[in-house]
Amino acid sequence: MAKVEYHQLIQQSQIASKAIVRQAKSHDGVNAALNIAKRLIHFSRHHPQAALVAVNSLRQESGLSSPLPLRTALITTVLGQRSKLNDHYLQHLVAAHYMLFCTGSYHKDTQTLHFEKTLVQGLKKQLAKRHLKIWQDIFATYPVLGRANFIKYLKSAALRETQWWTLVSAFISTRFTDSFFPVLRQLALHSPLQHEHIMRSWVGFPGDIWPGAQVAISPESLILLAKTNQQCGMVKQKQGERKFVIREQVTHPAIRYLGFDQWHELMQRFEMETESLVAYQPGGRVYPLNHPPSSLLAIIDLLQRPDLEVDVLSQRIESEAAFASALKAAASNDNRLQLPVHDVKQAILTFGLERVGDMLIREALVQRLTQNYFPLSQMCQNILDVSANLSSLLAAETNISLTPQAAGLISSFVLAPLFSLPALKVLPRFVHNNHNLHNVNDLVGLKTAHPFLDFAAELASNWHLPTSHRALILQLGRFPTQSKASQQPDIAVIMLSLIWTRQWLFCPHLPDESSQEAERQCFHLLSINSEQKTEYQEKLSHLLYSTVTR
Repeated sequence: MAKVEYHQLIQQSQIASKAIVRQAKSHDGVNAALNIAKRLIHFSRHHPQAALVAVNSLRQESGLSSPLPLRTALITTVLGQRSKLNDHYLQHLVAAHYMLFCTGSYHKDTQTLHFEKTLVQGLKKQLAKRHLKIWQDIFATYPVLGRANFIKYLKSAALRETQWWTLVSAFISTRFTDSFFPVLRQLALHSPLQHEHIMRSWVGFPGDIWPGAQVAISPESLILLAKTNQQCGMVKQKQGERKFVIREQVTHPAIRYLGFDQWHELMQRFEMETESLVAYQPGGRVYPLNHPPSSLLAIIDLLQRPDLEVDVLSQRIESEAAFASALKAAASNDNRLQLPVHDVKQAILTFGLERVGDMLIREALVQRLTQNYFPLSQMCQNILDVSANLSSLLAAETNISLTPQAAGLISSFVLAPLFSLPALKVLPRFVHNNHNLHNVNDLVGLKTAHPFLDFAAELASNWHLPTSHRALILQLGRFPTQSKASQQPDIAVIMLSLIWTRQWLFCPHLPDESSQEAERQCFHLLSINSEQKTEYQEKLSHLLYSTVTR
């Protein structure tokens, strides 16, 4: 299957590159580039070893008029998935790289890239009409890419993140021949520290020598077939005999890289031996958001038992390392003396069974919301953190029926749709709607397929939240006094946390009468005044303000 997809990619790339160049003057080539990017992401995710082989074999393909666009786009795909970039964001990043390099060529004698300026300008006009901002940012790098030593611009403070990816992918595409580490070393030396964690992950995988490499070791030679971040599967060749071996790493340089079909033939021959290596996912497993992990459901079911013993629950939680560490960390911060809690049972006794369930659900939800990166992911997480923490504080210090953990959980589900908006994945700046701060449906200035609250309520149902929690979520689209009297204080806490979060992060003053009225009703229901508002803001200052000074 990998072989079929590889050759289909080459054929489709030939068609798409010609269409993009031809359409630069009069039509729109964006969809052609997006289609290639979608194919590359699928190919790399389902055949990660084959994708690494393809990076080097593309240089040998006679069916490609120029390997530069596809090779650069594939490098972006492979490293982007390893760096846990969100698929929608990665698709646009890869597509923009593919489109830009369709207009370029690499001159080995001078080690410089050359771009057809008239073609670039024609495509830039198309991008402006489509309002594709990150594509425009990427196309803005072409004058820099045309310089001999463009890698030095990685240090520039004016460089946007998408542009950093463009320069990095271009440098790897034009300089990587046998060993990856010399290229990576240059990138690390020239890049800001904020990108260190990304490049560090590339050391383990794809590593220095990539699959498909033939390594010279006298009196035998080795061919690297597949690898993980810990093992390398190799074919040892000696006196006409071939044998499969596992090594921890390859320390010798590559003589050459095999053609894709030649590598694939060897993989077929040693299919059983390479099975575990082929199953390796460099970017880790991607977990769906629309339902909770089965391990969490098992814990929730345990919590429903009237005869539940704490020892049984603690053993189940201890078997899930992420849940256990999160619970112990929360208990360490929650006790009055802030003494470290090293035992899950002690953490359970600190909070009680009901609170433990809400905490674990929120922990699992946040893990899934933040498992992949896009330019605004940190901003979205900050909105989520401020609102959830504020809800917990308000619940702890006001007379309502919700526990602090339940309030933080509900706030998290209300804002979870932020992480599922495709349009938000490809924007460089957050588009906040400065009106109706009490209504989460009006949070972003973008068209959404469904209201936030409908999505949040459906998600809460899929995650088995109590009926009372789901009922509160559905009431948050209107003023507190329009709901049942028994629900009003609980609604006021969630709504006030949303109003203040949006005000503190985006608009210092309440801009409209509706927002002011909602805040007045919340103040009345919770017996809070404006002086206390300032106190809450100070308590959350670590989430609202940067420590960097000018």
